[in-house]
Amino acid sequence: MARWRLAAQLQRQDWAAVAIDLLIVIIGVFLGIQASNWNDTRKDRQLAGEYLGRIAGDLRYDIDQLRQREEFWRASSEAGDRALHFAEDGRVDGNDWNTLLDFYEAGQIWNYEINDGTYREMLSAGRLDLLRDNRLKADLSDYYVGQRTQAHDLFDTLPRYREDIRGAIPYRFQRYILDHCSGDVTNGYRGHRCPPPSDMTGLSALDDALAADGTLMRELRSWMTTLRYTRGVGQDNQRLAKRLIAQIAADQR
Repeated sequence: MARWRLAAQLQRQDWAAVAIDLLIVIIGVFLGIQASNWNDTRKDRQLAGEYLGRIAGDLRYDIDQLRQREEFWRASSEAGDRALHFAEDGRVDGNDWNTLLDFYEAGQIWNYEINDGTYREMLSAGRLDLLRDNRLKADLSDYYVGQRTQAHDLFDTLPRYREDIRGAIPYRFQRYILDHCSGDVTNGYRGHRCPPPSDMTGLSALDDALAADGTLMRELRSWMTTLRYTRGVGQDNQRLAKRLIAQIAADQR
C-alpha cells in the first residue's frame, strides 16, 4: 500500500508527501532495528546474569571446599610438627601410639580442584563478551586460568613422604588405623585420636626407627613446608573468591 501511494505521489510530483512517506519508512526501519537491538541487549544481560549467578554459586562451593581442606591441612600440619618434634627433640608425651599416629597422619592428603565448570562453558561458547565489567572479566580470568594452574601444581601434590611412611609402618598398625581411627572425610579431617590396639609389640622401637630414618625425616620436613605454603594459598583463594562474589553482586545491581 505504501509503495503504491509513493508511486502515485511521484507521478503527481508531490515531493512533500514523498519526503514525508520516505521519512516514515526510514523511521520505521530505524525503530525496528533499535527494537531488535534492545531485545538482543536485554537477552544478553539476562544470559550474563544467569552465568554470573552460576559462577557465584561455583565460588561459594570453592570457599566451602577450601574451608574443609584448611581444617584437614591444619590437622596434618600439626601431626607433622609433633612427629618432627619427637624426631628432633625427643619424646613429646611419652605415648608411643600417639607418636605413630602423628607419623602416619602427617602423610594424609586431600586434594582440591577449582570448580570452574560455568566459566569453562562461557569460554568454550565464546560468551565472555557478555561481561560488561572489564575488571571483573580480568579477575575471573586470573582466578580460573592463573589460579587453576597453581592449584593443579600445588593442591594435587602427592608427597613422597606419604608413600614412604606407608611403606615403613607395619601393615597391622595401618589396618588398625584405617579400621578404627578414620572419620568421614566429607565432614573434615579424617584422622583423630583413637584408642591404641591391644597388641603394641615393637611400637616404641618402631617410633625410634622412623625418627632415625634420615630420608624419611627430610621428606617430612619438605612436606611440612609445602603444606604450610598450601594452606596460605588456600586462604588467599578464599579471599579472592569472596571478592569476586562481591564484584558479581555489584555488577548485577
